[in-house]
Amino acid sequence: MTTECVSLDEILGQDKFTLTSQDMDTARRIANESGLSLDSVASSLLNMRPSSSSSTWTTTSHAVLRPRSTSGGDNTGPSRLSYDSSAHTAWTLTADATLLQPPTCVSVHPGLEFTLDGNIPNSKHTLILHNASPNRHVVFKLKVPNKHRTVYTITPNLGILRPQEALSIVVEVADCSHLVKDVPVHTTKTYVHQFMLQLLHAPDATCDQLEYLDYGEQHRVQAALWAQAEPTAIQQCMLTCSLPCTRLACLTTARRIPSSLSTLNRRSAQGATLTLTNLNTTSVAFKIKTNCGATSTPSFGVLASLSTISIHLAPKNYATKPTDRLRIESVALPDYEEHIRRDGKRTADDLRRIVQAAWPSIDDTFKACHTIHPWESSRKPFTPKP
Repeated sequence: MTTECVSLDEILGQDKFTLTSQDMDTARRIANESGLSLDSVASSLLNMRPSSSSSTWTTTSHAVLRPRSTSGGDNTGPSRLSYDSSAHTAWTLTADATLLQPPTCVSVHPGLEFTLDGNIPNSKHTLILHNASPNRHVVFKLKVPNKHRTVYTITPNLGILRPQEALSIVVEVADCSHLVKDVPVHTTKTYVHQFMLQLLHAPDATCDQLEYLDYGEQHRVQAALWAQAEPTAIQQCMLTCSLPCTRLACLTTARRIPSSLSTLNRRSAQGATLTLTNLNTTSVAFKIKTNCGATSTPSFGVLASLSTISIHLAPKNYATKPTDRLRIESVALPDYEEHIRRDGKRTADDLRRIVQAAWPSIDDTFKACHTIHPWESSRKPFTPKP
């Protein structure tokens, strides 16, 4: 049964209820120790008063709830069903032996194995947890080893699965530059990291009352559930993340060399066609930027030595202005072909995406830039100076 937290004024205004000075002293002490508001604590004291002498719970003036021992002895050991409201927040429990069984109703989609790219910033994968139980709440935690904690971001890393609910968890690459530095040049190394998913049944009343608590109080309640959980009541499984990391020699500052591209622009009815020619002895990566919202297809690419590519330019809303400009940035990629030959784990498209992801981090002093008017045809190819 769910009990909504009411304000202190509402409690005082209820019929057949009188807040004694002892109750007020107890409420203030619990509020000071737990950091909760006086209204929440006073409401919990009212709600936790036993309504029948046959209740299976023993309620003290300190609002400590513990199940009675079925063996006849003192229940001195930690129990997942015990709760000290002076250390956490106000919630009620109902004794249920099935809560001590590990949950087997949660499935992980699309599977227990997934892959992220260590060279792509913010590379992410979405896991979906589905609680198939029609009437059981399940709390979960997804943990990564401490030594890899800075590599990943998990959102959310803990929470509650309500009956028949599906929840998305995003695992994202935060920073793995230190892993890339350990990879030999011209190679790709795949790191395999284990994630631990832990599941635990939670009382329905507890989960329902969490809706009335703020984030900090919710966190303390969930921490109490896990701290008092019996090891045999926790269901856990391992998720495997494969993290390929590639070290490209052409992206190191010491190996970069000036680059240049020959451009030829032709106006067409649908926009313009830009022809780029690589005049270097090495591969060159290029990126096209505009100040007018025009689209370029493609806007990024890698040209082999002495190769040519045609790029289609389309104005935004078919409107052109004299102030429209097109900026072409290019960077030489020494040893790019050598990496393709030696690295059997990455395709040419994979390497192109890696260079594109690293583009903002490349020093501007190593980029050759050329600005043109996209809607004016050039009579002859133009070769920018490095």
